[in-house]
Amino acid sequence: MPTYIMTADMFNHLKKVSGFTWMNGKTYPEHICIIFDSHLTENQKEKIKGEEKTDIALDYLGTIVEYTHDYELITK
Repeated sequence: MPTYIMTADMFNHLKKVSGFTWMNGKTYPEHICIIFDSHLTENQKEKIKGEEKTDIALDYLGTIVEYTHDYELITK
């Protein structure tokens, strides 16, 4: 079963909420690394954090783990 991760748009909207970035990362690539911490090596985390384009970071993540942005998919 894939792991849920919010979309980059949702992340960017929520990072305006006080305290959100403290728990979820300051950038979306940081957030990816927090959510998938136990699935990623340090080198993989650095590669993701160093990526400027979200879609490329997510494409790379998809080669390592199965993820979804569809919350309903994981709650069924």
